[in-house]
Amino acid sequence: MHIHRRCAVQAIIIIVLMLVLGAACAGQALAGPPAQGAVHIVQPGETLSLIAQRYGVSMEDLVRWNGITNPDRIEVGQRLLVYLPASPLAGPLSSPFVRVRLSPWPAVQGETVTCEVITERPARLTAVYKGGEVPFVQEGLRSWALLPVHAMQEPGIYLVELRAYPASEQGDSQPIGRLSANLYVVAGTFETYDIVIPPSSEKAGLLNAELIRAEWRRLAGIFSQRTPEKLWSGTFRYPLEASVRRVTSAFGERRSYNGGPASSYHEGLDFGAPEGTPVYAPAAGRIALAEPLTVRGRAVVIDHGLGVYSGFWHLSEILVSAGQSVKPGDLIGRVGNTGLSTGSHLHWEVRVNVTAVNPVQWTQSEMPAVSAGSPEARTFSTLTEAYPLAVGKQWVYRVETVQRVEGWWWRASALVTETVTSVTEQKGAQFVALQREGAQGMALPLLDSPSELVLMDGRLMSVPAGYAGEALLASDELQAQSLRFIWPMQVGDRWGQAGPDRMTWEVRSSGVAETPAGRFSGCYQLAGSGTGEVQWVTFCAGVGEVLRERYLLHNAYRERWELTAWAPAAGQ
Repeated sequence: MHIHRRCAVQAIIIIVLMLVLGAACAGQALAGPPAQGAVHIVQPGETLSLIAQRYGVSMEDLVRWNGITNPDRIEVGQRLLVYLPASPLAGPLSSPFVRVRLSPWPAVQGETVTCEVITERPARLTAVYKGGEVPFVQEGLRSWALLPVHAMQEPGIYLVELRAYPASEQGDSQPIGRLSANLYVVAGTFETYDIVIPPSSEKAGLLNAELIRAEWRRLAGIFSQRTPEKLWSGTFRYPLEASVRRVTSAFGERRSYNGGPASSYHEGLDFGAPEGTPVYAPAAGRIALAEPLTVRGRAVVIDHGLGVYSGFWHLSEILVSAGQSVKPGDLIGRVGNTGLSTGSHLHWEVRVNVTAVNPVQWTQSEMPAVSAGSPEARTFSTLTEAYPLAVGKQWVYRVETVQRVEGWWWRASALVTETVTSVTEQKGAQFVALQREGAQGMALPLLDSPSELVLMDGRLMSVPAGYAGEALLASDELQAQSLRFIWPMQVGDRWGQAGPDRMTWEVRSSGVAETPAGRFSGCYQLAGSGTGEVQWVTFCAGVGEVLRERYLLHNAYRERWELTAWAPAAGQ
C-alpha cells in the first residue's frame, strides 16, 4: 500500500533489535500447535523416534502432543496426533514462482493432490514426484497438476521438485527456476478382509498370477496414455442411482485371498446391486476400452483426459463402444457378476497417472481443487468487497519512525492521510490513485512518495504514482513492480513479490485486530522478508492495512504505521 525510500544509516543497533524481535516473533509463532493436524497409526517395528523423523517433528513434541509418559513404549495400532507445519514450503520462493499450494495438505493415503502454482510470467512447469515427471496444465499465470497418492504409500514426507521452463520453448531447454515442496502423506483408516474362493469354484482359476499380470499389462498400457485435453468438468457423479447404491467394499481395504498375506488393496468402490442395474458415466470423456476381460469380466474404461481414467468391472452388458464420447449420466452398461466376482456388483475405480485413487474424493471435490487463491476465485468482486477502493475512501495513520543519521538518533511522529482520488479501469485492471497529505518536513522525507494501487487477476500491487495505465499494461513493467497481496488469503499461504526487493510473504494467522480506529474482524497477519528488511502487516477485509511495521536489517531504521481513523467513501 505504501512505497518508501530507504535511508542510509548504520547497522549494529538494528541488528541487535532484529535478533530480539525475531526471537520474540518466533516464540509467539510456536506458542500453539501449527494449523494442520494428522493422525498416525503405529505400525509394527516403528519407534517414536522413527515416527518423529518421518513427519519432520521432534520426539519431544510427539510426547507432549499425545501425553505419552514412557517414550520407549508405544503399541501397534496406537493413534498418535501429529501437528504439521501450516505450509508445505520450507523456505522462501524464488523467481519465477509467486505462489505454490498443495491441496489437500496433508494428504491421506489414496487421495489426489492438486499442485497449484502461480508464476510472475507465463511458464511451462513440470514436477518430479516419486521419481517420475508430471506435466502441468498452464492457464495464464496459473498452472496445475494432479499428484496421486498410492493407497499403500508409506506415511511421511515426499519431495515434489518444481521446475519452470520458458513458456515459448519446448523440449530440452534449461529450467529458469526450481523450487521444492514437501508433500505430507498420513495414514488412512482401512480394514483388512480375507476373501475366500473355494478351490472347487469355477472362478478359482482366475487367481492365477500370470493371468492377473497379463491383464494388468493390457490395462496399464491404456492408463499410461495421456490425452492432452481435460475432458471432464466439476465433480464426478456416482455411476449408480442413489436408490440402488449400496457400498459393499470401500476403497483401500487391505485384502488377502484364501488366508494368504494382505499384500494388496481394493482399488475402487464395490456397489452391491441386482444384475441388470443401469451403470452411468460419472463424467465426460471417451471410451478407451469396452470388451470382456478375464479377471475383471465385462469391462468399460473411460478416458477423462490428462491421465485421468475410470474403470467399471464385472458388467453383465456393455452398452458403449471404444472411441465413443460420453457425457455425465450416459448409460454405459449394466451391473453383473462376470470375471473374478463372488456376487452381482459393480466395481468402480478412478486412476490418475496409472495410480488408483479414492473415487469418493472425486464425487465430493472438484478436480483440480480450486483454492481460495486461484484466479477463478480471486475475481474483482471478491477483492473489491474485501478492499472497496472507491473515490473518497480515506485512511489516517499515525506514523512513527526511528533512524540513526550521522551519529544522531532521529525520532519523528506524524499523522498521514491517504485519500483515493480516482479509480480507472483499463484492459481488466483497475488503477487507484492515492493522494497523501500530512507527511512534511525534514524528519519524514520517506512519506512524501505517494503510490497508485493496481488490481489485476486478484492481485493487489503498488506502483509509483503517475504511471500511464495503458503503457504499463502493454509492457513488462508490471511484473517488475511490487506484488503485494493475493486475495482471498488463507493461513499458511506463501507468495513472492516481484521487483528488486524480492520480498516473500506468508500469512501467519487470522482473527480480530484492535486499533485506535476501532476493532476489525476478518484480519490477517502477514510476515514479509526480503533483501535486508522484514515487515509485519495486519490486513483487514473491507478496510485494508491497519498496521505495518518495517525494519531494515542492515540499517538502524524502523517505522510503524498504525491506523487511527478510517472512513469509507460516501454512499458505501
